[in-house]
This record gives sequence, structure tokens and C-alpha cells, in this order.
Amino acid sequence: FDSTITFHARYQQRRDVATMVDLLVLDAENPRSLAWVTQTLRGRIARLAGSAPGKLTALSYELSDPASWTLEHLCATGPHGNYPALAELLANCETAAYHVSDAIGTRYFTLTSESLRSVGA
Repeated sequence: FDSTITFHARYQQRRDVATMVDLLVLDAENPRSLAWVTQTLRGRIARLAGSAPGKLTALSYELSDPASWTLEHLCATGPHGNYPALAELLANCETAAYHVSDAIGTRYFTLTSESLRSVGA
């Protein structure tokens, strides 16, 4: 909801799915958009691993590249009036977030080489 003012200023009276997707998913300049968050997270993961500036790590590539997302594809409607490409992107981002979180936890916060072994047991 923090993007409401930006939405109204940018799109005036337009109230459709494409304008919402453009602002909340694809706008790389909006710090609340999925594209901005994903791109920033990819860079931060690479920096966490000590990569050179501009170089991504294998874990960074677990997150989808926002440059490959298009408004036309994400706003294409399915046979039931839904948005299957948008739903798939969101599901993939959710799955990737869990995977990346687990990988970061295992890599940087597990005290043993076996992530399934409890330190206190």
C-alpha cells in the first residue's frame, strides 16, 4: 500500500492489472517491486559470498532474473480469466526464496558439516 501514491501519480485514472503488475512486479526503480527486491537480493547474495562487483554466484542464479520478465507475458490471461504466468512467477519466487534462505542458513549459520545434526544433542 506504500505504492498507492506512486500508482495514482503515474497511472492517473487507470485501474487495470497491467498497471499494477508494471508497478509492483516489473518496476526496477520501485523499492517495493518484486523486480527491485529480486535484483537487490541477487547482488547481496553475491556480495555475501565475496564475489567481485557485478559477478553473481550460483546461489544468486537461484532467483529469477527480472530482466527476463515481460508485461505482456505476465498479463496474458488463461482460459478461466486468470493470469497463469504471473501465478507461476510468484510461485517460483516463493520456492526460490525458501531454497535460498535454507542455503544461506546452511552455508553461514550451521556449525557442523552435516546440516541435519543438532549441535546440542
